[in-house]
Amino acid sequence: MSSTVELLKIVTTGLDLPYLNLFSKDSFKKGERPYYDPEAEHLLIAASDYSNLEGLKAGKIPYIANTEGMDRKVKENILNLVKDRLIALIPRISFNSDSKELGQIVYIIALDRTSRLDPFSIKTLFLEIMRRSAWSIRNYEILRQTERDVQLPNLLQSLAENTPPAESSKVEDALDKCLRKIHEMGLCSPQMLKDSKIIIRNLIFEDGFLALTKNAGYVYIPEQNVEETYQIIAELYSSKAIRTVVDLNPQVALDLVSFREEVLQEETRMSSGNLSYIYKKIYAAEFPKLSAILPKDTPINDFFRIGAFITKKSLTYEEYESDANEKANINKIKSLIKSGKKPLDKFLTFSLGTDLPYDSPLIMNAEEDNSLLSYVYYGEEFPELCICRSDESTIREVILALAERYSFGNPTSYRFILLLNKYKKKLLSVLSDSDVQSSFCSIAFSCIADHFPWYVRLSYFIGFRGAMLSSILRELGNIQHKQLNERLKFKEKLSAIKTDLRKELVEEVRNMIYSNEQYPEGI
Repeated sequence: MSSTVELLKIVTTGLDLPYLNLFSKDSFKKGERPYYDPEAEHLLIAASDYSNLEGLKAGKIPYIANTEGMDRKVKENILNLVKDRLIALIPRISFNSDSKELGQIVYIIALDRTSRLDPFSIKTLFLEIMRRSAWSIRNYEILRQTERDVQLPNLLQSLAENTPPAESSKVEDALDKCLRKIHEMGLCSPQMLKDSKIIIRNLIFEDGFLALTKNAGYVYIPEQNVEETYQIIAELYSSKAIRTVVDLNPQVALDLVSFREEVLQEETRMSSGNLSYIYKKIYAAEFPKLSAILPKDTPINDFFRIGAFITKKSLTYEEYESDANEKANINKIKSLIKSGKKPLDKFLTFSLGTDLPYDSPLIMNAEEDNSLLSYVYYGEEFPELCICRSDESTIREVILALAERYSFGNPTSYRFILLLNKYKKKLLSVLSDSDVQSSFCSIAFSCIADHFPWYVRLSYFIGFRGAMLSSILRELGNIQHKQLNERLKFKEKLSAIKTDLRKELVEEVRNMIYSNEQYPEGI
């Protein structure tokens, strides 16, 4: 139900739908309800009994297919029922897959027992009727475009050059045609038909199969062609559409530069290094704004309408795939760590920016997972995410394995002791075992020996190691404090990278505009 509520809000934004504010036939006080002739009363009862989703699915909601030959008195009674707010007349468009033709009827709906208690149920029924009408238009338009064999690359190039499409691409809007026929029946109010057109178009847009244009009608882009079409649009944008925009209105060039600066200022994934994603985010914001500025009936406006539609779809697919891959990677990495058989298989490190994105969800995910220990080490080149199983037996195994393998300072041991120092309480519990403590001190000292005075190093090597643990832990605390500065330096470096990339991307749009040799001052 919540998804229905959200969809209704989206597709009816700015619409009041006053014709759905109905009275139940049983809600009047005795003697106050208007009565009609038996045929109209029977119609009202039937509408009340079946105005629900079950009645719609079963085809039991009363409807009018046409008014030719309809008795004048019957039509008058129906309009009186509408006037008295006992019924609503809802247009419904259908598609016959055999004849490949659209049809239209008018449903007669009223409050049933459920909708008397839950007024939203009548809106749910209304939305479902509109949605089925949208599906009919969608299926009809997809079939029509397939039969006409519309060449999308040619159409997009024509629109990018602000040239009206070939005659074969121009078709009458099927929705307008159907609603016009319903209007001629003389039953639905102009407000109802106007709202229905808006809602059906919004539903078609939300459905994600058709883009609506002024000069070429609906444009169908098959799911499997979305990425290919996006690449065509991106290339035409820089090679032709920009030139068209500046020729049409040089002042728009100024707006375009500020659009891009605004988008890049808000973009949080600039550091991911995924330029394809960043461009899609830019275009997803720029195209609708350009469409809003340019004259509505121009082919170039249609180019940006289709561009916004396709870019949004492509971006959605990429984000979905990225999230799915990220979740799969997280599960795979956690599984690798938890199922590792050798001790050192249970401690893994990942370079951020190479193995994983800087903003990988795995960082937070590992932090929140009680079965794992995690630590981000900030080195001179790049940060590393370090992860280990959190059970004490694993920690002991890794310490002993590192002590056995390395008798010298090395990056693996260094990152591991810093990881353990983050979880001091767990570390001290593990170090209650004298063998483990000795091994820990051995690998820790081999990594940070140069942090101690010469006489401490000498004492350690000749065997005076009794008090070394407290000195090592104190020095690890100092290192961890310095890591805060390294983290700050990295963030500043990342910020500089983002700033440089922003400058490059803004400069790119300036260069595209300059290449047209016609631009306003101030760019």
